[in-house]
Amino acid sequence: MEAPADQTSSKHIVLVHGACVGGWAWFKVATRLRDAGHRVSTPDLAASGVDPRPLREVPTFFDYTKPLLDLLESLPPGEKVVLVGHSLGGVNIALACELFPEKVAAAVFLSAFMPDHRSSPAYVLEKVHHDRLLRICNSRLDVRGTKKTSTYTSISISLLICTTDECFARSKKFVEGGTLDWMDTEFKPQDPEGKLPTAMQFGPLVTRAKFLQLCSPEDLMLGRSLMRVGSMFVEDLRLQPPYTEARYGSVRRVFIVLKDDNAIVEGFQRWMVQNYPVDEVKEIDGADHMALFSTPAEVAHCLADIAVKYAA
Repeated sequence: MEAPADQTSSKHIVLVHGACVGGWAWFKVATRLRDAGHRVSTPDLAASGVDPRPLREVPTFFDYTKPLLDLLESLPPGEKVVLVGHSLGGVNIALACELFPEKVAAAVFLSAFMPDHRSSPAYVLEKVHHDRLLRICNSRLDVRGTKKTSTYTSISISLLICTTDECFARSKKFVEGGTLDWMDTEFKPQDPEGKLPTAMQFGPLVTRAKFLQLCSPEDLMLGRSLMRVGSMFVEDLRLQPPYTEARYGSVRRVFIVLKDDNAIVEGFQRWMVQNYPVDEVKEIDGADHMALFSTPAEVAHCLADIAVKYAA
C-alpha cells in the first residue's frame, strides 16, 4: 500500500482481536495501514496479549471489553473511528457500538461473530455450539458426564450448527461444512459458583487445521507461542439483552468474508449477513481464519478502502 499524498485522508482505525490472542495479532495489517498514513490502535482486551490480568479476574464480557470501551471513551469530542473486529472481536465491537454509537464511523466484521438487535449477543455464538458443549458449560460436566472442578477437559467432538429456528433453517443451504471440530482444544468448565467464564485453550492441532492452515510455519509458531487461555463468555452473553436497533443498529456495518476460513466457515459468515444485513460485503480469496497473518496486504487494502469510504 502506498502512503496517501496528504494526511487529510488519514483515518483512525481500531483493530480488535479475537479470543486467546491479543493486539499483537494485527502486526502485519497495522504496519501496512500505518505506512499508508492511517492512525491505528490495537488494544489488548482484558486478560489478552500483554494485559497482565489472568482470566479469573475477568468474569464478564463487559470486563473483557473494558480496554476497548476505555479507548473509545477517551476520544476527543467529535472524533469517530472505524472499528474492526475479528472472530470473537465482532461481539466486542458490537458492544462498543451499543455504548458509543456516536464515536463509530463504521463497524467492520472480519469473519467475525455479528450479533443482531433481536436476540441476545450469545445467539450467533450458540449457533456453532453443540448442546453437549453447552451442557458442559451449564453443569460443569465433561463429555463423559464426570463432575469437573479445576482441570481442563480435552474435547474432540463436532460442534453442530443449530437449526432450530425458521430463519436459520431457511438459510441452511448457505452453511457449508456445518460443523466446527474443536479437535485438541481444552476447555475448563465454569466454576461451581458461576462467577468465572468457561475457559478454553487452543491446541496445536486445531490451531494448524482450523485457524492458520494457510499461514507460514513461522506465523504458526508465533501464534502458538503467544496464545493465551481465553473464553467466549457464552454464559454471560446469554444473560444480556439484545443490543438495540437505535444504537448498535444505527452504525454502518461492513462484513468481510474470508472464503477459506476453516473455523467460521464461509457459509456461516454469509448466514450472519443474511440474519442481520449490512451496508456492504467484501470478500478475500485464499484467506484462512487468521487472514491477519495469511493475507495481510488484502486485509489492509479492504480496511483502508472502508475507512476512506465510511469515515469521510
